[in-house]
Amino acid sequence: MYSLKIKKFVIYDIILNFDNKISPELQIHNSVKKKIKDLSEVNRFISFNFPNGIQSVVLHFNELTNKELSKSVNTGFKELRISEKVSKLILNRLKILKIYKKGLSNLNLYLLQSGMVFFSKKLLYKVADNIWILSGDKSLDFNYYSKRFILMNVYLFSYNYWLKDQSNNLGDTKNFIEKQISNVLKFGTLKKKIKNFFS
Repeated sequence: MYSLKIKKFVIYDIILNFDNKISPELQIHNSVKKKIKDLSEVNRFISFNFPNGIQSVVLHFNELTNKELSKSVNTGFKELRISEKVSKLILNRLKILKIYKKGLSNLNLYLLQSGMVFFSKKLLYKVADNIWILSGDKSLDFNYYSKRFILMNVYLFSYNYWLKDQSNNLGDTKNFIEKQISNVLKFGTLKKKIKNFFS
């Protein structure tokens, strides 16, 4: 059995160099071959670690990113308001993804062109869920899902904005994220006022 180190190398290598003009299967195969020379072992490694091809790679990459993001939660982080925590976590996540920006942009195009809408939404939900968990959210009521669906949109818009952001230290993206969250908070306040008015 090959080490986790090789698996991580392959995942990062695929995402870093992803090309939407080349079949994902070939890209996975080529990345594995950089570490494993025996062809039969290459195929076995792929079958075991990436049974669903590029979808498996992307889900594994997301898990690795989540682990990196959890390291950004420090003592001072706990003192922030929820909106500040969410904003910081989104920005920190995008900073982690910075070196993979070109590959992720190509991957986005591939997912769109391949019609993987359900998979993309599933992935987006996992991202939003992780951010809420790291922010300390413990709600188990209806808000559990509504918060995540709202954050899915905030993250998606922020992510797409980030892909085009050329500013130093992601300053423009930071402002965009904060504006998105501010708009959500205003909408939440408005909803509460309307609900109180009709009750």
